[in-house]
Amino acid sequence: MQEQTHWCWVACAASVGSFYMNKEFGRRQEAIYETANDLPSGACNYPPCSYSNEDKRCNGTGWPNKALSVINAFSKEVFGRASSSDMLLEMLENRPIVMGVKFSYGHDVDGAFGHAIVISDAYNEGNSSFWRVFDPIFGVQIVDFVSFPKGYRGDPLAYWWFTDFTRRP
Repeated sequence: MQEQTHWCWVACAASVGSFYMNKEFGRRQEAIYETANDLPSGACNYPPCSYSNEDKRCNGTGWPNKALSVINAFSKEVFGRASSSDMLLEMLENRPIVMGVKFSYGHDVDGAFGHAIVISDAYNEGNSSFWRVFDPIFGVQIVDFVSFPKGYRGDPLAYWWFTDFTRRP
C-alpha cells in the first residue's frame, strides 16, 4: 500500500521490485521516492511520518517509469493500452505490468486525475477473462479484462493512460 497520498507511482515500483527480489518489502518506498527526486537519504522518512497533500517535497506526484528506472526494473512504455497479446505474454513470463488510469475527474482520495496500479495476473473463468490488479490505495481487485478500466473507481469515462512493461533488475 502506498505510504503517502501521492505515492501510487512509488508503491507500484516498490511492489514490482520486491516481487522480482522475491522478498516482501525488499524495496522501500521512501528510498525510491528520494532517489527519483534527488533528495538525500532519509529526507522523507526520518522519523517516519505522513505528509500533507500540499507537501510537494515529500508527497509529490510522479511517473511509474521514473520510479521503475530507479530500481532498474523499467523495460518500456506504451502510450495507452498495450496489445492484449503483449500483456498476456508478460503475464506468462512472470513480469508484472504497471498501468495508468486517467480519470475524467479527481478521484475520491486526493483529487488526482490519474492513478498507477499493477497488473499481476490474468485468468479465464467460464467465458470471461479477468485481470488481478494491485491498487496501492484499495488493495487487490479482480477486474474485467475487456472493459477495464471503464468505470474504475466510479468513473464511467476512466481510460487506459499508459502501460509500463517491467523487467527483472
